[in-house]
Amino acid sequence: MIKHFIAITLLCLSSIRAAEITYEANADSSFVGDTHMQKSCVLSEQSDQAHFAISKPIGVDSLFRIGTDWQRYSFSSVPGSVGLPNTLQSLNLIVGFDAQLRGWLVRMELQPGFYGNFQQANTHGFNIPFILGGMYLVNSDLQWVTGVSVNVARYLPVLPAAGVRWKFSKDWVFNAVLPRPRLEYTFNQSAAFYAGSDFKLGTYRMDAHFGQDHGNPNLNNAVLDYTEIRVGGGAEIKVNHSVKIELETGCMLYRQFDFYRSNQYVGNTGGAPYGQIVVNCSF
Repeated sequence: MIKHFIAITLLCLSSIRAAEITYEANADSSFVGDTHMQKSCVLSEQSDQAHFAISKPIGVDSLFRIGTDWQRYSFSSVPGSVGLPNTLQSLNLIVGFDAQLRGWLVRMELQPGFYGNFQQANTHGFNIPFILGGMYLVNSDLQWVTGVSVNVARYLPVLPAAGVRWKFSKDWVFNAVLPRPRLEYTFNQSAAFYAGSDFKLGTYRMDAHFGQDHGNPNLNNAVLDYTEIRVGGGAEIKVNHSVKIELETGCMLYRQFDFYRSNQYVGNTGGAPYGQIVVNCSF
């Protein structure tokens, strides 16, 4: 829910203290193998995401953030009679503020943009989800994180969350922060290993002819909640002080397409292997 919250928050905190502009960028690509779904269909998945944001101090203890984010899920071998989209996409702006308040670093971030299957131009897919989060800096080894995600189009419009980042020894970090809680081990200055999970949530609006094209007019302009849960592990390689690369593999355990307003959903009946590469940059 509060994506990359710890890393970005610490970056922004250093920016506030240094009174300078900072940049963050990341991109990831993953492939999920064949998954058996309800209604006797088999899906594989290619997902990609790109994110870029700029943070600029606007006062002694606050800064302004602006950027953009793009994400795409592409599913293969979707029979038309099943009523599932071949593609889910989002393209949105990032507009937010960070402020330091008595040991807390607070973030508010709006994400106005279009969320849908992008098969036709559809203004109904415009939405403005937002997050409000806070991180309490106990010290450099321990931080408490809390937050809430608000999306009026989602079945559950408000999703609260809480977590902790605890460096309990020289080389080990317990990073229990959604959406990617994990246990991290630092091998040396250039490499680290981790194991954990990844919770992917999204809400999308189908186009005006989606239901008709799939033999179910009730799904025209339908709202879809997409959920995916993965578990796995990987390695993080530090290329230099600004660039890190993650190589990850594991199992996609759970996937669900939920047209909750139409009382229709399709879930998986088995897991599937996945592989992922992530590039993170901050400067």
